[in-house]
Amino acid sequence: IRRQRQMCIRDRIKATIVSTISRLAGAEGINYLPPYLNDPHRRVVANAIEGLNRAGNIEAVPHLLPFLRSPDNRIRANAIKALKGYGKINVANLLRRMLQSDETWMRDSAAYALSVMAKDDALPLLIEAARDTDASVREKARRGIKKLADRGNRVAGRVLAELDRMGTSGGAGAAGFSELEEEMFGQAGERDRLDDSDPQVRLQE
Repeated sequence: IRRQRQMCIRDRIKATIVSTISRLAGAEGINYLPPYLNDPHRRVVANAIEGLNRAGNIEAVPHLLPFLRSPDNRIRANAIKALKGYGKINVANLLRRMLQSDETWMRDSAAYALSVMAKDDALPLLIEAARDTDASVREKARRGIKKLADRGNRVAGRVLAELDRMGTSGGAGAAGFSELEEEMFGQAGERDRLDDSDPQVRLQE
């Protein structure tokens, strides 16, 4: 019992230290807090996520995405809150870069986040993920596309039908999406708008 009490006190102290770091470090928290995300104590992890949210650095997003799956309500809520704080355009651009990563876990985390968000404007990225070479990434992308289709997004419904037609053949056979993407993006080119240096262009509906 004494040992358990000592461990509890130690974990509380560590959680307090993490909170202090996040308050004092500010934007520099991105350099100090990520290691605490692997801590076995949930309060420490939750405080580290809060600190990354306070840091406001978009590069924290890859560290936060896996915690969208956390069974701990506080950890999951903190991760969602932090991601919302980065803004739609910034997160979309980062998720696109993650989908282009050579690391499977990065692409998998991005696809999972997109499937959880399941917003209409995430469909282009979900289609990109549906072309992935990894079956797990493709399945998460399909899950997100199905959510959109079930909500009445007709283009998502057509994409889903194309995925079902291709079966498990996956990314290499996804050329059939081209016409659907052209229909979604139009001549203005949604991808170009998201990457434009002019914020007024990026935010244009």
